[in-house]
Amino acid sequence: MDNEQRLEQYLQKLDKALKKIPVSEKAEIITEIRSHIIDAQDRGDQSLKDILNSLGEPEQVANRYLLERGIATDSRAVFPSVVKWLTIGFLGTIGMIMLFIVILVMLFTPLIQVDEDNDNGKGRVKILGGMIDLQPDELSQSVFSGLEGLDVNIDWEDEEDRYRHEGVVSDLKAGATFDVEFSNGKVDIETHPDQRNLIWNCRSKDRRAKEKFEQAYNKEKQKLDLSGFSGIACELSVPTDIQLVIEGANGVIEFEEPHFDVDARLSNGKIEFEPAADKKYAYHTRLNIGKITGFPESADQPDYSIALRLNNGVIRYDR
Repeated sequence: MDNEQRLEQYLQKLDKALKKIPVSEKAEIITEIRSHIIDAQDRGDQSLKDILNSLGEPEQVANRYLLERGIATDSRAVFPSVVKWLTIGFLGTIGMIMLFIVILVMLFTPLIQVDEDNDNGKGRVKILGGMIDLQPDELSQSVFSGLEGLDVNIDWEDEEDRYRHEGVVSDLKAGATFDVEFSNGKVDIETHPDQRNLIWNCRSKDRRAKEKFEQAYNKEKQKLDLSGFSGIACELSVPTDIQLVIEGANGVIEFEEPHFDVDARLSNGKIEFEPAADKKYAYHTRLNIGKITGFPESADQPDYSIALRLNNGVIRYDR
């Protein structure tokens, strides 16, 4: 398959995965992705295969855009390698079972015998030449349940399916570092008005949310670890003059008028930054594939350092 065919096949899969997005927006997204891929090819430092591998599966790329719009994502794309190995394991198990059955057939005759006419008129099943003799009411059906998908949709309408948690870290000193880590979701960050307390208000649909929230904050490390949640939405109020380090896998991080240093890292999604009118910033942005929009030059004598790093997606300056 040549490069043009491979690219078109990738974009066709992306178009299919974006089916929940309006046609006009979907066309714009596909055009944007095509442009980024062609630009990367023109630079000549990567092959098309490497570029597509760095982007991820089309379903993963689509999930990022669905997440931005609050649309439920296709959870099957979140962990494709896991699904692949589970499938291989399942097929391997079936193969072992079939081999075991063949061996049983060789050792026991007849393997299964159905006797429709017995004393109670209900019939019976004999297995392994009569070693196991079952009446119909003793038979059971095995049920194999599939993997429960990860729900990273953060615009939940059903209050009964939403678990909330609030936490406060008091008296953070100027210059202190506070870490936040998450896997999938959205985090909104602003400056706390009382200047010394860090407060979070989070919600999740994770069935074990209560237990996980109780273990999320590590006082010794000054870290809020939300990486165990399948989907999370948080609002953080951060005191002035500290350093906030936040790292996520998939989702959205929004900063509103921060009065503190920022070190943000995200694999796939969107980072939005709204500056405070009375503060000056030094910007350090890094993006692998996607778009950076609107950022001005760094100030000569900045109040705060803003480091925003993203692998795939959009870094946007909102003023």
